[in-house]
Amino acid sequence: MERFSRIAHSADAETTSLDLAALTENMTAMSQRRVALSDCRLEVQLPDGTISVTANPLSLQCAMLSAIELMLEYQERDTLATIEVATQGNMAGITISGKARGSDNDSLSDQIAEVSAIMEVLQGTASASWETGILSLTLTLPIH
Repeated sequence: MERFSRIAHSADAETTSLDLAALTENMTAMSQRRVALSDCRLEVQLPDGTISVTANPLSLQCAMLSAIELMLEYQERDTLATIEVATQGNMAGITISGKARGSDNDSLSDQIAEVSAIMEVLQGTASASWETGILSLTLTLPIH
């Protein structure tokens, strides 16, 4: 219950310092029902320690949930998708990847554009790649 209380009250802050690893863990937990309905599995790989970013919590949660939802839309049934949180230089990234069905790049481009718009407001980026049946969605933010 504490997890959901923190998320519900995050709308009160315009911008704040967030632990991206903890937020990713919370968003993954919140997505488990949707994951189960998709007949998929979702595993999160978190770094040791915290990754501090400054962002509007509600907007970042929206982008993360949209990316998870997008992955589940393309995810093959009974397969594993992973969410990995990592840093590279002064950037933090969340990469959601898994075995995807179909190859409708036009539809994917339209959908990732919506997530990109949210990330741009947060001074971050969203991108997608689809190679050899693996779809990867990456959200990046500057580390503060």
